[in-house]
Amino acid sequence: MIQQLLNGLAVGGLYITFAIGMTLIYSVLRIIHIAHGSMLLIGAYCALLLLPFFGNNLIITIIIGTLVSGVIGTLMGMGVYVSLLKRGQYDATLVASVAILIATEEALMVLFGVRHKQFPTPINAITINLFGISIFLIQLVCAAVSFASMFILWVFLVKTDEGRALRALDQDPQLASLHGINPLKTYMIALLTGSMLGGLSGGLLALYYNDVHPEIASVPVTVALCVIIVGGLGSVPGTIVSGLVMGLLETAAIAYIPLLFPRTLISFIVLIVILLLKPSGILGRGR
Repeated sequence: MIQQLLNGLAVGGLYITFAIGMTLIYSVLRIIHIAHGSMLLIGAYCALLLLPFFGNNLIITIIIGTLVSGVIGTLMGMGVYVSLLKRGQYDATLVASVAILIATEEALMVLFGVRHKQFPTPINAITINLFGISIFLIQLVCAAVSFASMFILWVFLVKTDEGRALRALDQDPQLASLHGINPLKTYMIALLTGSMLGGLSGGLLALYYNDVHPEIASVPVTVALCVIIVGGLGSVPGTIVSGLVMGLLETAAIAYIPLLFPRTLISFIVLIVILLLKPSGILGRGR
């Protein structure tokens, strides 16, 4: 039971870390950022492929992957999304986002092949004894890093001028502009922060499953879409609650239901139930 709870917290933490990035970008730019999966891919491949250059130090490669994802995501968002939004082509942002993810997957297939790659040392097989219970180290690492990143994000959003500007633009863009908040600067901050979270989740996800391949982002993107809708579009607290629930339910279902089913099935069931009961999401504002 304890093992499954830790597994659920780890999986839920990964979903939250990834989905919060999408939520931040949606809350400011009002776009469904499917290309967030590209940031996950960049983070995962950096974490693995840069190991030989940094003495197999996973911490360094995950940090680099996080930073690279942040830079690329910001440049992509400002170059593609903001340009389309300025021209009023709102629907085109979704098409562009899907195209970017597909292009990223195809580019990685060409560059590194379609075969699944593993880390030299399978950290997901390392166990430790905690209070007499044998648990996987990777579960603690993923849960700890994910929840620590949530706390840092909370501090950023609540305690800094940039974070308050982001929240103000989310709540009332016109009023925020009247108070001197620069929308383009806030867009950049949201894209940078969200993309870094996407890259971080990619590195952690690759470690958790000890698997890196060009289509590794398909399940996280699907689940993240369910998470942000269930939590309430644009709601960071809703995303946290929804992601945690999804992770715990998915883990429990896989552990205790003696049937084979796709991991995304639980997310879709929860999504359908919430849409029937509360279409705006758990903590959605119903706008």
